[in-house]
Amino acid sequence: VLHLHDNKKSADSHLLPMLGDINWMAFAKALADIDFKGVLSLETGEAGAFMDEKTTACYEQLAYQTARQLRDMISDFKEQEKDA
Repeated sequence: VLHLHDNKKSADSHLLPMLGDINWMAFAKALADIDFKGVLSLETGEAGAFMDEKTTACYEQLAYQTARQLRDMISDFKEQEKDA
């Protein structure tokens, strides 16, 4: 399992991927280059601990969409490599 989170370089803030400063396109390409087939896990700390139920549901949806976007980026790079 590969635990993922983002940050703003000044702290280990456990943001969702793509909400900080990490270059996720380069990260996805690197995983595609090694034909990564493992599990990606979003490590978001206690983000939901301070939210009401409705906000937590929105945050969970954003986390889900972010994970799908990362998966799709990796898959797209793998497809490009096959076509090259």
